[in-house]
Amino acid sequence: MKNLIFRVDGGNVWGVSMGHVKRTLHLATELRQKYNITFLMQDYSDGVQYVQDNGWMVSTIPIGMDCSRYLLEYCERVNPDKIIFDLPEFNYPDFTKYARKNKIDLIVFDIKGLVKGDPSCIINDSFVSEFVQYDNVGKETKLFSGPEYFLLPRDYLVVKKPIIREEVKNVVISMGGSDPAGLTIKILSKLPLQASLHYHVIMGPAFQHYQDIAQLCNGISNVTLYKDPQNFIDILANADIAIIAAGRTLFECSYLGLPVVIIPSIDHESSTANEYSRMTGSVNLGIWKSEETPDKLDKTMELYLNNFELRKKMSESAKKIIDGKGISRILDIIALH
Repeated sequence: MKNLIFRVDGGNVWGVSMGHVKRTLHLATELRQKYNITFLMQDYSDGVQYVQDNGWMVSTIPIGMDCSRYLLEYCERVNPDKIIFDLPEFNYPDFTKYARKNKIDLIVFDIKGLVKGDPSCIINDSFVSEFVQYDNVGKETKLFSGPEYFLLPRDYLVVKKPIIREEVKNVVISMGGSDPAGLTIKILSKLPLQASLHYHVIMGPAFQHYQDIAQLCNGISNVTLYKDPQNFIDILANADIAIIAAGRTLFECSYLGLPVVIIPSIDHESSTANEYSRMTGSVNLGIWKSEETPDKLDKTMELYLNNFELRKKMSESAKKIIDGKGISRILDIIALH
């Protein structure tokens, strides 16, 4: 079999989303029958451990080392046929020249238009126009952009989408795989919990403050806590409203047609939240501000709870964005590059 490297980072590190790791793990599962697969990651312990716990071999890059140089030396040893990058930024101009010379296919998953170099192709699932501009990329690089390239794993596609109910019963709170901004505890500390609602609080694989959340919610019968649940999509599908950041979970909620309240966790998510709000009518509360956001969140929840028609329109608009066929499109691209 041919050799495939996933160059990805993840962990509880500011700006390094676990969503990159999640996507590559889904892809690796699809490709394991065709390739010998290795993950090459910077040595952020929680991200590396998560990939290893999922059964994959990981080679680590020491923190602070020149990643491009390390990758080149690594390729000299293992002779890969294909490398899939999934990073916050792709800054490998010299390595792309090496790869073309040595006929190594480079596929880059990008989220912000930050690509330096000329890979074989770029896949960017963003619906934000400023994030899919690649004026400095060479003509030989093929571009596949738009939410039709959002990767949903196959088991998500068989989940029944929620029916928008007049009476709201279940609210999901999920701030991503690591939540380095600490939004989960901020929300739970400030949001008045209504007795008529059940709150499902989901913490991702690199979330480090589970015990703090558990202590905060101790004795509250209408709050259920989850740590990296295997049935994540089922929890979302059974919800009526989700309070989320603007990463992968936003796209997953879009596919389901689940009404969302968006609180971006980092600056680039603000652009995604703004555009999603424009497309669907969802409320974007912006980056958390302690003096403003708690009151806005409380009022927004009241708006959603008391406006069935609003939530129904949000759902209908959201479902038009993600069609669930991204995984097939991406696998076709990988097969051709």
